[in-house]
Amino acid sequence: MNDLILVEKFKGGDRTAFKELVLKYQKEIYFLACRMVFNKEDAADVVQETFVQVFRKIHQFRSASTFKTWLYRVAINRCKNFLRVLKKNRELAPIENYAVTDPKDSQLDLLLKNERVDLIGETIEKLPKKQKAVLILRTYHELSYKEIAEIVGGSVNSAKVNFYHAIENIKRLVGK
Repeated sequence: MNDLILVEKFKGGDRTAFKELVLKYQKEIYFLACRMVFNKEDAADVVQETFVQVFRKIHQFRSASTFKTWLYRVAINRCKNFLRVLKKNRELAPIENYAVTDPKDSQLDLLLKNERVDLIGETIEKLPKKQKAVLILRTYHELSYKEIAEIVGGSVNSAKVNFYHAIENIKRLVGK
């Protein structure tokens, strides 16, 4: 069912409509949170906080953007808030927990793959927040620059520029 119809149904008191929205988007928001906070348990908490906030603030949603971009904006803000209050001495889970492996890989292949994933993850962590968000939304979630601009704020051109600078920073930091 169309997101806007579900939103209107929920605003009208139909709680099952909200459940449908959660079921439709919870995996996407979870993977976004994993890439932003690099810890599965914390990502699950961020997802829960995101949907609680959406539940409370759904009346503020206006059809000027799609529900998906509004939801992503809420999720990105929840991730930023989480990272802002994260204690400095708390260690993030290693990014290799998120590496995709092939069962045919040898131990050496796995080691090399994990080292590359670690290096890229560490590099992404060093990016400015806006560049990091744009890179993740464009690369992992395959959103258009227009959608990204709506989510992170700014113009389509600023989203393109942030993506370009993120890539250039990664190249520079990785040394290639």
